[in-house]
Amino acid sequence: MARKAMVLSRRMQCCASKWNLLISSNLPSLMNILIGRGILLRRLAVLLLLIPFLSNCKSTNPYDTKAVKQHREAQRALDETQIQNYLTTNNIKNYTRTNSGLYLISVADGTGDLIKSGQRAQVQYIGRTLNDGLTFDSSYDNRTPCQCIDVLVGSGAVITGWDEGLQLMRKGDSKILIIPSELAYGFSGDGIHNPPAAIGNDRVLLFEMKVTNVQ
Repeated sequence: MARKAMVLSRRMQCCASKWNLLISSNLPSLMNILIGRGILLRRLAVLLLLIPFLSNCKSTNPYDTKAVKQHREAQRALDETQIQNYLTTNNIKNYTRTNSGLYLISVADGTGDLIKSGQRAQVQYIGRTLNDGLTFDSSYDNRTPCQCIDVLVGSGAVITGWDEGLQLMRKGDSKILIIPSELAYGFSGDGIHNPPAAIGNDRVLLFEMKVTNVQ
């Protein structure tokens, strides 16, 4: 609820341009309709007086294309610095970094071919936030016989970092995935994957993952 309120508040801040566009584009038709209706005309006059104020309001809408691009570029650099600091602090030197910024650290090697998009994978995992190490999710708590979740790889049912990372794993693989915020939940979720309450905005996530089966 708090996250939804935060997003709504930012949407309200971008009301200026929307009000301005609404009134400006519909003014002729509004005038034709409202002629002779004193009360409504007075209300329209108030709105017209507000246009200069509303026009000067700067949009901080997180969905604004330019603002999103600038935020993502800045956040990528911050995430990369945080991840590199984590690797240095923990003396981790053997890792793979993909072009997207996803990091994979091998713990145990499985067998067989790499998982392909469209296959189903059963995955055991523990998810933590990188900055403080707090656990926000774990398949070991879901009370299923396999203590895992079933993922249709490449379907978009999980965060982007998972979809990419699983296609770099095999049955039996155990890896640590360090997922930058852009490949996880980003600023406030991506509209499909709403982050658990324990995950704040722009969080780098660390998952300990084991692929137990592939179909």
